[in-house]
Amino acid sequence: MCNIIEGKLEFIFPDGWQALKLDGTEFYRKHFQNFADSKCVDIASFQANGGELWLIEVKDYRINRRTKTLDLFDELALKIRDSLALLFLAKCKPEINSFNFAQKAADKPKIRVVLHLEQPANPSRLYPPVVDRGNARLKLKQAVRVVDSHPLFCEMSAMPHDCPWVVEQMSED
Repeated sequence: MCNIIEGKLEFIFPDGWQALKLDGTEFYRKHFQNFADSKCVDIASFQANGGELWLIEVKDYRINRRTKTLDLFDELALKIRDSLALLFLAKCKPEINSFNFAQKAADKPKIRVVLHLEQPANPSRLYPPVVDRGNARLKLKQAVRVVDSHPLFCEMSAMPHDCPWVVEQMSED
């Protein structure tokens, strides 16, 4: 199994999957993020013998509220664009650590987009909901439709049936 920790969430991918924390790669930190102020999604993953590249953005607003003025879905669209550029560029540079992952990821014929969003269970003025859950799927689809016409909107309490990984809360040790 392959596990990725993002904040207080652990993403557990099944056997046969590869996953990479894109903003944790040396190539991203030392080079790509300084290129035109680029951003990227949190996780890229794929099944070794599958035909889909999954780009996963993780947002957890249960403790810290959103302070950015840019719309969440516009931010996601920019991160998707930059992540695809990052993977393509990494594929062309055999000297970097993530080269093999990028080569395999860039060869996938289909791209899937996932927004994993955790919001306060009991919204308040201090911790308001970031998005209306009822409109989230539609806004997500509109923002990324050029890349994925059927993106997934996930949260731990409602994981879609076609989401192949599991997400668990990290323990407070």
